[in-house]
Amino acid sequence: MYTQCRGEFMKPTGRVARRPFTFMLAALFILVVLFSAGPCFAAGKTKGASLLAGGSAPEPVRAAHEAYLAGQFGAMVTHVKRALMEYDQDQTIRTNMLRLVDRAIDRSGPAGLPCDWSLPSELRSVEAGVRRTRDAVTGQEQREILVGVVMNCRGVVRNIRLTRYPDRVLIDDSLNDEEARQCMGYTTFGNLTNGEPSDGLYMLHLGLAGGKSVDGWLILTRQESSATPQVQSPTPNEELDNANPELRFANFYSPEYKPGEQRNLVAVVSHTRPAQLSGGLKNESHIAWSIQMENPSIQKLVVGPQPGVYPPGATHLTDGGYRFALVYTESRRFGPMSLTRESRTFLPFSVRHQK
Repeated sequence: MYTQCRGEFMKPTGRVARRPFTFMLAALFILVVLFSAGPCFAAGKTKGASLLAGGSAPEPVRAAHEAYLAGQFGAMVTHVKRALMEYDQDQTIRTNMLRLVDRAIDRSGPAGLPCDWSLPSELRSVEAGVRRTRDAVTGQEQREILVGVVMNCRGVVRNIRLTRYPDRVLIDDSLNDEEARQCMGYTTFGNLTNGEPSDGLYMLHLGLAGGKSVDGWLILTRQESSATPQVQSPTPNEELDNANPELRFANFYSPEYKPGEQRNLVAVVSHTRPAQLSGGLKNESHIAWSIQMENPSIQKLVVGPQPGVYPPGATHLTDGGYRFALVYTESRRFGPMSLTRESRTFLPFSVRHQK
């Protein structure tokens, strides 16, 4: 399903004959990126100018810009990776490289950016990204980084480790034999502290059964939403007298959304205490009603039977306490994986329609 990404930087391009002109374009473009990076980069302008003193920049920085100008995005991200590793303490270079990746994302569209690693046949898909969750009652927010895998057979993945370069381990999660045997898909999370950036270079290690492993990497930029969805009904702690309540909300796009990204909506109503679903069905996951939609534009849902509802057979809500979670995900491709930007809002409510 997945193939090795093309190493476009390995192809002969005849660039040597054009190098003086290409070099001048790259130098000019580096200046443009440096000085258009916005307020967060203002403090680094003096250092940005010295980056090009004498008409040159560090080799991987220059190579990344040349590859961008040539439309060779596979080569570009490889040079960006090298620049972020070799100059990981240089905020000017780091900001410049992440800004370049952000511009390349705009140009690449739905195809996303290629890279130089691939998934083995045992894995169907891998995703990584940042989740922002808001408690509508308290207004408190939580930021998490996540990695999710979907396997082609049970028990394949035994360990997931995600490290922000060079040594900030955010996720290091292992599955025991019983857990591994039970799952075809698995998602794990790591907390981001207040003020901790989510942008940057990450190293991903997947330990597989039989001693195999996958070692990949990814670059996150503008992958964290700065906003969360707004729920209009129910309101926090509202008591409803309807077994099929209407859920109303504003159609959500994060401020970081880019055209071409895939959008997904998940609405979940779950029991706040263990209970049974209507019809006597067991409720092991505590989910009373949920639905998922791609590229959503709706602004309301009615809890009840309709195509795609999970669990099957859930037709209404019984009396009791519930939690409503509204989740929007925006995703794009990076090599063999998906990068996700998840925005969630949740609130408690209750149903008392049998009086």
